[in-house]
Amino acid sequence: MATMSGPAALHLSVSRVAWSLRRPLSTGADGSQRRVLRLRLEHGGRTGLGEAAPLPGLHGESLAEVEECLLRLASRWSGRGPEESPLEWARRVGLALPPSLAWALDTAWRELVGEASATAAPPSTGLLDGPPARWEGELAVRPPRSAWKVKVGRHAPAEEAAALAALARRHPRVEWRLDANRAFDLPTALAFQRTAAGFAPAWIEEPLADPRLLPDWLRAGGWPFALDESLKEDLPTELVESAAAWVLKPAWLGPEAVEHWFRRSRLLLDAGGPGPLCVVSSCFETPLGLEALERLAARAPGLPAPGLGTEEWLGGCLEEEPWRTLA
Repeated sequence: MATMSGPAALHLSVSRVAWSLRRPLSTGADGSQRRVLRLRLEHGGRTGLGEAAPLPGLHGESLAEVEECLLRLASRWSGRGPEESPLEWARRVGLALPPSLAWALDTAWRELVGEASATAAPPSTGLLDGPPARWEGELAVRPPRSAWKVKVGRHAPAEEAAALAALARRHPRVEWRLDANRAFDLPTALAFQRTAAGFAPAWIEEPLADPRLLPDWLRAGGWPFALDESLKEDLPTELVESAAAWVLKPAWLGPEAVEHWFRRSRLLLDAGGPGPLCVVSSCFETPLGLEALERLAARAPGLPAPGLGTEEWLGGCLEEEPWRTLA
């Protein structure tokens, strides 16, 4: 950590921000706006910024609850300096932080003390989540990418499978990643794969409604799988480590959990195994939040393409409140 001197206290400010959305979010959240909280830490002429962006339909905490927690935190903040990270300090004083707030504070503090990575992240994947009949048209009008993530399990399986097979034929050099969000039971998932003849994705994320059946999926010849929601569950170690990738949403998991998965992946890679790739993924953050995710993705073991193509959902900034100093 960079050495920071001086008696000045570490100041904390907050601002509400709203961005318009070009298309509805797949989580069922408000389809017109993305509302977030910006955080600012200041000390000795240096500044660090972070974004708390809980996503309705995914996070357990609301934006209002994050702000309430910030006010409780600020009431105990007085006089502290930057030598101890906000997460360490909160743990020491017994203050529980929701994941989105922990991520925002950690991001701001790392930038403040000079720990933010300057290394460029790999190019991100794009995201297709509309009706299968529109997938090819979407590729034609959106920026070209070497990898795309496709949401499946939302329309007729035969229609989705046929569209995937067509994409593979027309774009043979693209890496395809699927995300089923646990849409399938085991027989349906296997039938879906058989119907998509000739399609070979890098992996399918969370294919089964019951992730404990993933060993049966692999034994039946299922595609490689990735884990996302299951990373918060108590699954057998062998099953977790047999994944092709771990999809990590820092604002949902929290920064300390992400570092845990990074360390675990490095250990597996250092031991000579393939090791699950750590794919840093977004929760439809604004540009400030996406910039922090890109810095994190630059440190991901194996450097896979991160899942940060959600910037295409953002329109323009609708509202940006003045900064309010909390402490």
